[in-house]
Amino acid sequence: MGAPGDGYYFYTQNLASHGYVAIGIDHLDSKPTTTLGFWKRNNPVETTVRALGDLSAMNPSDSVFAIMGDWFKKTQFGMTYRPAEITRGLDVTLARNHASGDRLQGMIDPERIGMSGHSLGAAYTLLYGGQAMNCDYPMTAADRNLNGYITDIDPCAMPSRSRSTDPHLFRDKRIKAILPLASPIFINDRQIVRAAHDIDVPLMFLTGEDPYLESSRKQQWQTFEGASGPKYFVEITNTNHFMVTDMLTANPTAAAAMNLVGYTAFAPMANVYMRYSSAFFDRYLKDDVAKGPVLHRAGPGPVSALHYDD
Repeated sequence: MGAPGDGYYFYTQNLASHGYVAIGIDHLDSKPTTTLGFWKRNNPVETTVRALGDLSAMNPSDSVFAIMGDWFKKTQFGMTYRPAEITRGLDVTLARNHASGDRLQGMIDPERIGMSGHSLGAAYTLLYGGQAMNCDYPMTAADRNLNGYITDIDPCAMPSRSRSTDPHLFRDKRIKAILPLASPIFINDRQIVRAAHDIDVPLMFLTGEDPYLESSRKQQWQTFEGASGPKYFVEITNTNHFMVTDMLTANPTAAAAMNLVGYTAFAPMANVYMRYSSAFFDRYLKDDVAKGPVLHRAGPGPVSALHYDD
């Protein structure tokens, strides 16, 4: 939400250096004009002050929702457009793989496709990888409330989801491995473990350890425990939800906000993201078993915890 695809340049370029065709999608919500539209039009100054105050008080969900709440509600947390953009991006890329004279012609193995995303993009990565949205349970009034934070929203209350009875509305069998980065879990809390059982492709969570600015750690862990495997859970020291994209050097305003809460270095964290993501995809998309030891070793670099079941 507001982060363009090239903000993850270090991540995608590293994957490309390992032989992958890395396609980054600029979603509707990553366009600058849309980003400006996040701020509530009735009082943008007051909204900005409130958002910065919430962030400095270690209330990131309040901060994000203060800015983006209207957009979240209008688009059902991206469900009205993100799935179409994701599927279209994959379809167009695979078509280029077979197009005579295209620079991507013959470069892609359609049986070895991985997916990764950050934050809301991570939530959709899980859905595309098989996480179920089971809507066959009694919903409370709280479950039907779409005015809360993304970590509390039940997608089964959304019209775009409720029109279908398919719990795997977005699963794409072409996706063979998934890597969600700092993921909110877009599932009713009571349904998380059940939903995770349907993830039957290799899964790796890369997330920060900050208890305030990585508020969905518990839900990520429940999903990890419930998934079928192979699966990995990597926590990065002194890292928060926002520091997957290189905002400290690419965005002075965001850097100032992060400095308020004590984050000043990016390169050590970036190295961890790059090392584990390339090893994970090499292991499960290239069948490179030599990468196994990397996936079982916490470090080098700022890794506070590594869990796996493979």
